[in-house]
Amino acid sequence: MKKLLSLVLVLGLASLASAGLSFVKTSDVSATLSSDNTLPYNVYLIVEQTGNAYQIDFTSAGNPAGTSEVGAVEEYGDGFDWILLTIASLDPARPLLAGEQLIFTIADPAIPTIVQIYNSEGDTPLSEAITLGIPEPASLALLGLGGLLLRRK
Repeated sequence: MKKLLSLVLVLGLASLASAGLSFVKTSDVSATLSSDNTLPYNVYLIVEQTGNAYQIDFTSAGNPAGTSEVGAVEEYGDGFDWILLTIASLDPARPLLAGEQLIFTIADPAIPTIVQIYNSEGDTPLSEAITLGIPEPASLALLGLGGLLLRRK
């Protein structure tokens, strides 16, 4: 019982740690980073190295009155680009607002690309891995045939 209680406590604390940020797929080619926090923050954006170009844009909540900036510094690559995003307001009187703050968009929807958000230390995921892009028709056909074979067995 003690072990179970400890596990529940640890999982509860872990869920609170990432409660401020969310990273969700909003279309086949884009995902949005949102926050319930109005303070500046740093996170890692992890992007699979597929050769697909991508773009990071502010929304109005992330850039009130044009007083915010995002620093995107690629720190290292290991099959993924580890980009340290530093998001901050340049005007202390106009902090970042809660809500959607950044939109991440891939250039070529034919190249599936995996993206995820990690904490500033790079050791804890703050979001689920998101796959952006539309698989080519041949891949979809193979998936369908595999599903039929599995169903048959």
